[in-house]
Amino acid sequence: MFQFIHVETYALKASTKQRPVKPPKDGKAPINPTKVKNKYSAGQIIDEVLREPHAVPHVENPQKPNFVLGSEDDLRTLIPRIEAAAASYKNPKDGRKLRSDAHVLLAGVASYPREAAENNPANYEKWKAKTVDFLREKYGDKLFSVVEHLDESHPHIHFYAVDFENLNAKMLHDGHRAAAQLPQFSKEAGLAFKGAMREYQSTYYQNVGAQVGLTRIGPGRKRATRDEWNAQKAEAKELAKAYEATSEIVNEATLQAQSIVNEARQERIRLGQERRDFEVEQITFYEKRRELKKKKKKTKELQAKLHDIEVIQKSRHEMLLKQEKAYQEKLRLTDEIRLRLTDDYLREHGIGLHDDMVDVDFTQSTDWTAGCEPNQSPTPPWHKVDNDLGR
Repeated sequence: MFQFIHVETYALKASTKQRPVKPPKDGKAPINPTKVKNKYSAGQIIDEVLREPHAVPHVENPQKPNFVLGSEDDLRTLIPRIEAAAASYKNPKDGRKLRSDAHVLLAGVASYPREAAENNPANYEKWKAKTVDFLREKYGDKLFSVVEHLDESHPHIHFYAVDFENLNAKMLHDGHRAAAQLPQFSKEAGLAFKGAMREYQSTYYQNVGAQVGLTRIGPGRKRATRDEWNAQKAEAKELAKAYEATSEIVNEATLQAQSIVNEARQERIRLGQERRDFEVEQITFYEKRRELKKKKKKTKELQAKLHDIEVIQKSRHEMLLKQEKAYQEKLRLTDEIRLRLTDDYLREHGIGLHDDMVDVDFTQSTDWTAGCEPNQSPTPPWHKVDNDLGR
């Protein structure tokens, strides 16, 4: 079982260049050596893969294709999209329009032996998946569609790539791209083309063929004997097993690495959350500390005001005590003067006191005549004293 993958480029218009039919592999001359073979157009290639009735006379029982990448609607609109892009295209160097025979579509096919697919369907699916991965890696976003056919001698997939910006499919083709660096139609260009395509096959073998038990080339190409070919197939199987074992080890290591990465990511998330929580707590702490400082400052201000009030109250209290003491002293002096004057006045006028008035406190009496002899109404002398003292 050997690998098979082939790529070509196509123009919107079928080529009219005549190419002689290659002689049969048995070395006999072709039946009609003057017959020429024209290259298909991009539209004809798409019709064939879509299994349009007029395009598949070589298929005995055409079946609906399976779309591995893209959809049927996408593929049916591909040619109109290319035509629209070609109509508005202008060469950035000289402003020329796109040539009608310019190759605008890269198309390829990769095949897998039917017997191997029937004996080991899982390996066929693995081949298909790895082939698609190879094409994605090779053509990137230029890869437009991948279609599976199961209605011919061997299951195979067709793939298509388009550069809508430059509309130059030959720059997507490894052989044409290598040859474009050398003089056109030169021997060196031809060698570069073949070398690039051998490298293409080798890369496909490393990434796909060897990993599913396919040999790099078949027995006819190497002119190998049956025993040599059987040995090569056995070697290919062993190599596929080795790739499988290596793949399992790599997958296990990848899972472990992914687990470590996930744990590290979770730890980073946790640490990040803890840091954010700490920052929030820190902000809250500083806010509370600022608030506490404000309260302390306010408390000190209130304490200072309270102290001032206490000082003022104490001063006022002391002043009131002094005023009260002075007032009491003033009252005492006034009473002494009144008593003395009263006594002097009574003696001067020879006014006697009744026996029952001996103990009377005249300073508290409101009726002066109560202490006088009949027919006497003298003016009490302490009235002058009261007036002088402001009472």
